[in-house]
Amino acid sequence: LRAGAARGLGATWCECSVELLWHRPNFTKLSTLVKMMRILSREDQTFLYARFIRRLNFSYLGGDLTDALFARLAQCVRLERLTLLNCSNITDGALARVLPCCPNLVALDLTGVTETTDRAIVALASSTKRLQGINLGGCKKLTDQAILALAANCPLLRRVKLCGLEQITDEAVSALAKSCPLLLEIDLTHCKQITDVSVRDLWTFS
Repeated sequence: LRAGAARGLGATWCECSVELLWHRPNFTKLSTLVKMMRILSREDQTFLYARFIRRLNFSYLGGDLTDALFARLAQCVRLERLTLLNCSNITDGALARVLPCCPNLVALDLTGVTETTDRAIVALASSTKRLQGINLGGCKKLTDQAILALAANCPLLRRVKLCGLEQITDEAVSALAKSCPLLLEIDLTHCKQITDVSVRDLWTFS
């Protein structure tokens, strides 16, 4: 019995240690990411490593991150924070496929992911009800449709950065002000169609 208990305790300790190691995997070059993805794709994994991953930051890779690599993140169903800063080669189709598979996301940075369209953000909003922060700076293809979807589905939003979204109007910003009572920060830099109407709503409802 003692030997069996010891083995059980060892297995539990091992799982806890592995989960800590995989909580926030770090990679500053593409070759490291490729190795990690190979592990996630293996059928003989000791643990389901993808389920341990909570935070991923691809800002060091930028344009080196491809749709093929990014698509494998659909396995990371417990992901909470995802940074895709300047990952300019990621397409809208890949975003629309992967983001809905991460329902636990609380923070997402798509700054400079220029191919992002309303389709991807609508798909995200429909599944990530716990989202608190989103950075869409430079995603110039986005329109009111995307922001309205966030307002309708993500009431816990606190920080929303919309820098450079020249197509959005007062309708979208007013919807955020009225539907997201916890809103603390909103960036409307270079949002050229925004007027006093929605700014007044921010003062009134936030």
